[in-house]
Amino acid sequence: MPNTLSAKSEKFSIDNIPSLRDVSKDIVALERKLAEITVDRTRLEAERVYIRKETIDPNAIIARHKAKQAADVAAILGDEIPTGNDHIDLSADHSRVVAQIEALDKALREGRRRFDIAKREASAVISAQVKDHHEVLVGAMITSLLATHKACLEYVEFTNALTARDVEWGNLVPMFPRFIGDPNDRYSAIGWYLHTAVEAGRLDDVPKELR
Repeated sequence: MPNTLSAKSEKFSIDNIPSLRDVSKDIVALERKLAEITVDRTRLEAERVYIRKETIDPNAIIARHKAKQAADVAAILGDEIPTGNDHIDLSADHSRVVAQIEALDKALREGRRRFDIAKREASAVISAQVKDHHEVLVGAMITSLLATHKACLEYVEFTNALTARDVEWGNLVPMFPRFIGDPNDRYSAIGWYLHTAVEAGRLDDVPKELR
């Protein structure tokens, strides 16, 4: 394997990279379903809070008691049960809402699990489509960093020679890129990067100075 990558990818445009939704109907369907479940849960949570407040509101307690009595009297006399008595038993209402919220929470967890699987699958499809261009870009970076490392070594050798001759060369404006570290240090930024490139199989070897 050569030290640098010179392959050319076909004409490529970032704008043409598809989205997850472009390659997966499951992503679209799951996003819609998760949104619907979230809306339902928000509504039920608001209802649960309302019921909770009603259970401790003195006026609401009295009103429920009167409504319950009216319903009981109507039942005893055989009259039609007054309308609007659907929520006299707040305890049952609260239990119903809590049970629905718990079911929605389980559905959300399962939906998110399925979404994560669909996302990984769709991502794999897109990654396969852009792999060639990715390799070209990585190759270009490795080639550039190898050239940068070589230039840094030559620059250090050059400036050391000037210093050894007691030349005051500051007027040349020193331009060593110190942010990349010592070019002879295998733990420098470039050193780490190139070693990682070797481990990933993208480079046969690192320069001898960094081994």
